[in-house]
Amino acid sequence: MWISAVEAAALLGLKPDTLSKMRRMGRGPRWSTALGRRAPRYRASEVRAFMESGLVRNTAQADHFHRRNS
Repeated sequence: MWISAVEAAALLGLKPDTLSKMRRMGRGPRWSTALGRRAPRYRASEVRAFMESGLVRNTAQADHFHRRNS
């Protein structure tokens, strides 16, 4: 199922502007330009996979994850 950027941001607990910045920086879940760059669409499964990619077991892993993705 495809969802809008606003819906994807809500799932991620982000503001739509934050997700837009992540998109410009090449971060965040993969997205489609099928409807044009001004109307990005995300697969709900990609958003969930992106969220799960940030799962960690302890603070050391969290620190490593954030350094790697900064």
